[in-house]
Amino acid sequence: MMVFDTPITIRIVACATKVLNVGRADLLQNPGTYLVSQPTQQAVRRLLRFGGVDFVYFLDDLHDRARLAVPDLFLPKLELRKRTVNQFSLTIRSDLLGFGRVLIGLLTAMADDHGALVMLEYGGCQERRGIDCNCAA
Repeated sequence: MMVFDTPITIRIVACATKVLNVGRADLLQNPGTYLVSQPTQQAVRRLLRFGGVDFVYFLDDLHDRARLAVPDLFLPKLELRKRTVNQFSLTIRSDLLGFGRVLIGLLTAMADDHGALVMLEYGGCQERRGIDCNCAA
């Protein structure tokens, strides 16, 4: 959970996938899950968990709550849009390739914590000035 320059982070991820023989997507989901599921991170989980009355409210308030939980954490701009009554799109604008996967790990663990049955779908990335990643919950 340390902060590194982007080129170093990219190399760490590439080396870790080779050494651990796991896919990049699976590897990147783990830090998000770790942040809210490990006993040593209970303060982070509690602050995120009590950020809303339900999972949808939690999604809407995620950016601000995450900044309170981990002030030094780089958190890209998040935009939540309601698609239907039960479907949402979360757009992430980040220069860090793969941050959407980290967020899927965090959202999966937090949905479970809220008792919400959700299906998260990674919508992929598009390169522009940053990266847009969509997760529909």
